[in-house]
Amino acid sequence: MPKHPQLDLQDEPAFKTGKAASYIGVAHSTLNKMRREGRAPAHVVVGWRKFVWARRDLDSYLAARRVEAAAASDQGGEA
Repeated sequence: MPKHPQLDLQDEPAFKTGKAASYIGVAHSTLNKMRREGRAPAHVVVGWRKFVWARRDLDSYLAARRVEAAAASDQGGEA
């Protein structure tokens, strides 16, 4: 088994860092900072300072951070 399994992105949308950042609603520099800190969505390193972000990974990242609207009583409103 190879040390690093191949990731086949041929049939899947993938983005460079700038487009990935836009897709999840953050600045390019913010996504780079998140990546350096280990807080970014899963990504593929394709070269020195070059990264590819699969849309499925970006979608998973966003879904994991989804917050349902709190009920009015949870926010101090009248019940």
